[in-house]
Amino acid sequence: SDLIQNAVFPEVPEAFKLLSKRDMIIPKGQVCCGLPAWSGGWLKEARGLARRNLEVLSPFSRWTILTLCTSCAYTIKNVWPGLFPKGTKEYRAVNEISRRVEDLTSYLAGRGKDILKRVDIHKVAVSVHLPCHERFLGRRDQDTAMLVKDLKADFRPMKPVCCGHGGTFARSNPETSRIIFQEALKEFERSGGDVLVTTCSGCLLQWRMGLQEIYGRKGRARVLHLAELLLKYSGRTESRSGLSCQNHLSDSARKDC
Repeated sequence: SDLIQNAVFPEVPEAFKLLSKRDMIIPKGQVCCGLPAWSGGWLKEARGLARRNLEVLSPFSRWTILTLCTSCAYTIKNVWPGLFPKGTKEYRAVNEISRRVEDLTSYLAGRGKDILKRVDIHKVAVSVHLPCHERFLGRRDQDTAMLVKDLKADFRPMKPVCCGHGGTFARSNPETSRIIFQEALKEFERSGGDVLVTTCSGCLLQWRMGLQEIYGRKGRARVLHLAELLLKYSGRTESRSGLSCQNHLSDSARKDC
């Protein structure tokens, strides 16, 4: 799960719920992955958040642990191991869990391939904003842009650029964040895409706020999470998945569970 999605974009986990036929559990008690705290240099706070999540996720360490935010996946795989001394109980738990964590793109490239067979987006002009943390994962032959391109969409490539969100950066440095976003926006407009797709909740927030400020609601509607794009062009209208809503999703995201 993901803090921004639960609080601001509950339609994202709901989209995956409607799209997937898998049995899923969202364990109760999850908190922020700690990336904003870690990025701001608050290591004690980041460690506390990671420790709380370890307590919640450890009983599921033999399951596939899916997050719909690529930056959360990056944090669990690459940040959490550095928060705890080697040989400690927490360090061992992190290594066990991090091996089981997947973001949506890696999941769809493996265990979730069947989901893609139900999607038809060949008439949609799609541009993909690759989050910085997805690029940091180093999956050049298996990133979100390649996945969308392989779906035979009218793919409109963008250069890999930062959107300017950066966790707490957008709040602590709003002017610089805005300048960075303007450069990213130029790249999107140059690509000619009708829809922009991303997989990071922070990037999703930055793009939706930025385009809404310039173009109003129509601009905001041009930005989709990958799960929303796939659902929109899958033809699915009702849920068949066995999602157990154990967490504190908003009422709108929980009503169909």
